Amino acid sequence: MLVTLRRIGTRGEPAVGVNAPGVSGSAVWRGPGAPVVGVPVDVELDVPGPVGWDMFVVGTPSTDLPAVAEGELRLVGVVEHRDDDGVVVLRVGRSVVLVETTGTPPRRIDGQRVAVVVRGVEVHPTSV
Repeated sequence: MLVTLRRIGTRGEPAVGVNAPGVSGSAVWRGPGAPVVGVPVDVELDVPGPVGWDMFVVGTPSTDLPAVAEGELRLVGVVEHRDDDGVVVLRVGRSVVLVETTGTPPRRIDGQRVAVVVRGVEVHPTSV
């Protein structure tokens, strides 16, 4: 996933502001070097889980997205698949993000647009 880093935190964990289509908020940088603000970088997002289905908003219009606080990342995309173990393949922009879920999913969730705000997401540069 190609993201642009908006800012770099200076306290505690190496927090970065992340911006890309369908992604907004902050995450923890897990790269070998220091991140650079404003430079696009290809990354994988590691979403800590499981995430309860009660945290997902289904069918969210782009004008009514959940707000994010410091340390949170908002993902907006389309559920491509949910396997029997609760892992969701979420299409975010041109990329996919795997999210481990818990609880009972909404009926017919595959193909639905969803938004979810998660805390503690890690950003791993892919060196691509």
